[in-house]
Amino acid sequence: MTDSPIQAGEIRSFGKMSIPFVTPKLLSLIKTGKVYSLEQIIETGIPFWSGHQPLVISPLLRHGDSQDTYPTSIANDFLSLPMHGSTHIDALCHIGKYEGDDVLLHGGVDAKASQNNRGQLTYGAENFPPIILRGVLLDIAASKGLDVLPPSYGITGEDIAACEEKQNTRITPDTAVLIRTGYQKFWLSDNNEYSSSGAGPNIDGARYLVEKGAAIVGSDTESVEQQPPEGPGLPVHQYLIFENGVTHIEELFLEDLSKDKVYEFLFICLPLRIKGATGSVVHPIAIC
Repeated sequence: MTDSPIQAGEIRSFGKMSIPFVTPKLLSLIKTGKVYSLEQIIETGIPFWSGHQPLVISPLLRHGDSQDTYPTSIANDFLSLPMHGSTHIDALCHIGKYEGDDVLLHGGVDAKASQNNRGQLTYGAENFPPIILRGVLLDIAASKGLDVLPPSYGITGEDIAACEEKQNTRITPDTAVLIRTGYQKFWLSDNNEYSSSGAGPNIDGARYLVEKGAAIVGSDTESVEQQPPEGPGLPVHQYLIFENGVTHIEELFLEDLSKDKVYEFLFICLPLRIKGATGSVVHPIAIC
């Protein structure tokens, strides 16, 4: 697997992800066949990162409008949604690092030279492969006997190891690691709390995940990182995405997995292949 920069259309590998091959070992994760949706419902009023435009869903054509021109009644809609709003995956071009006046992306790619008015020229969302991996749920909140972690709680490597032990779950290489903090409690009920004070991995926790070989890290919060972070900027994003090519899936719905104590499953996520985009809205599923 290579971490070399990927140009548009060259789908080989994307950070820690590669073209999937469905093996008997992956299929053996399916015991009951039950399918869980891990996507938040997209509806008016959902939380958004500060500075993002809000969701807009508008009718373009209503039933009855086409009666004079077409014999079948048709309805159609317009959706405007930030690429990093609702359940979404971050592309590798989403996060860069300042080096003096330069900005670098994962692998040392010149970020300023790799963009134009149509979007990102390297690591755009069109390069995401279909994602089919072993998935594990780390129910950090439940492992501590809590419904929801405290505000801005930084999840450490020790927390993750303790959760693995309690659940008898192990992070292995090429695993999608989904972290439950309990912050679903604030989705739509307290959007400010959801967006500004989320629990999440700190740098110590992020290092543990990389050392264990996580291919993707997801969470039920707006950012796969404690908010506010323990350092300037987004240190966990920078460590995982920029330094290690481990991307994020944010704002997952993990309550049903938690309720049924499903800790291991076949994880499937299909990003939209939007050329030059810094991420994609997704509908991940878990099959146990």
